Amino acid sequence: MVKFARLSFFLFSLAALVSPIFGQDYSAYLNNRIFQPCMKPVCYDDVGCFQPFKLQAYLGLPPVAACPQPPDELGVEFKVMRYNNSYEFFNLFGISPNSSVAYVIPGYRSEHTELFNMELVDGLLKHYDQIVLVRWDLGANPSLLFDIPVTRYNKFLAAANSEAVGRIIGNSIDFIVNNRSINPDNITLVGHGLGGNTIHFAADWIKEKYNLTVGKAVVLDPDAIPFYFSNKKISGKGDAKIVDVIHSTFVAPVPVLGQRFAGNTKTGALTPTGDSDYFINFPDSWNDQPGCDGLEFCSSHFSIMTFAASLHGCRFETKPCSSNIFQRFTSKEVGLDSSQTGPQGRICIKVSEKPIKRCS
Repeated sequence: MVKFARLSFFLFSLAALVSPIFGQDYSAYLNNRIFQPCMKPVCYDDVGCFQPFKLQAYLGLPPVAACPQPPDELGVEFKVMRYNNSYEFFNLFGISPNSSVAYVIPGYRSEHTELFNMELVDGLLKHYDQIVLVRWDLGANPSLLFDIPVTRYNKFLAAANSEAVGRIIGNSIDFIVNNRSINPDNITLVGHGLGGNTIHFAADWIKEKYNLTVGKAVVLDPDAIPFYFSNKKISGKGDAKIVDVIHSTFVAPVPVLGQRFAGNTKTGALTPTGDSDYFINFPDSWNDQPGCDGLEFCSSHFSIMTFAASLHGCRFETKPCSSNIFQRFTSKEVGLDSSQTGPQGRICIKVSEKPIKRCS
């Protein structure tokens, strides 16, 4: 915390020093929400009020509590995509009435997931009429000064932002239900990391404000840090009529010990929350998924590739998730879709390196 306080002081001082030289107040470009505690609720038009995201359990890392940035600072965009001999792009007004829709919601530092999301989109377009790509780059990787993000420390503000993004997504769901005649049962929300966490906030918002529940949610490696030991929930049962959670990184809910993962890219929830929770290569993959070898984001992205493979028809060997490390995977194979199999509870699956290529 001392190092970060020094960094913040240095950047603020730098902004103050260069301001008179260039005749501008550069301190206005400092995003103090990253390190300044938010102790009171904040309210914004169209998305309501937010209680501070309590972060006291994360000792030595600022802030004590965080609130989301104003919606116009989050950079939220909706791009509707469908395939008709070639990819076509529209806004929400372009959604075909009485059709099926899947939202794709990236997570923390979402600029790193676009290639993986396109693999996901290709798979989803086999099952849905159109895809809504959600962009929230500015909120997912908040800048500290001069549009420069400081990773690790901005994770907490990004987590707070995910609640506002969830409500914005919720408003878009109400729009397509009422203006494009989309049946909520035909809407699926797919989110990775913090994008997966937005699903809970979207679900809560549309239940409370619009009395809506979507048909399905697929939560890919939802972030446990900083949701463990906070006043905010991880996405799970009840956020849709069917909730599947696919886990590829694992952080145990242990105070203080878990906080060292706050800036790591392996911050997935170990606890099951969905109707079906699929744990990939657990417990062998505690450190890395196959082929990742410490590569940043790789193990978390493995959940995206595994789900994309399932959309292409891949099935995976299973075994009960237990503490018996000698238990072998069985020849029984499953897909990753509770709408087809019914709720499966907690289940471990075996997935090889490059899952799409291996079963295509």
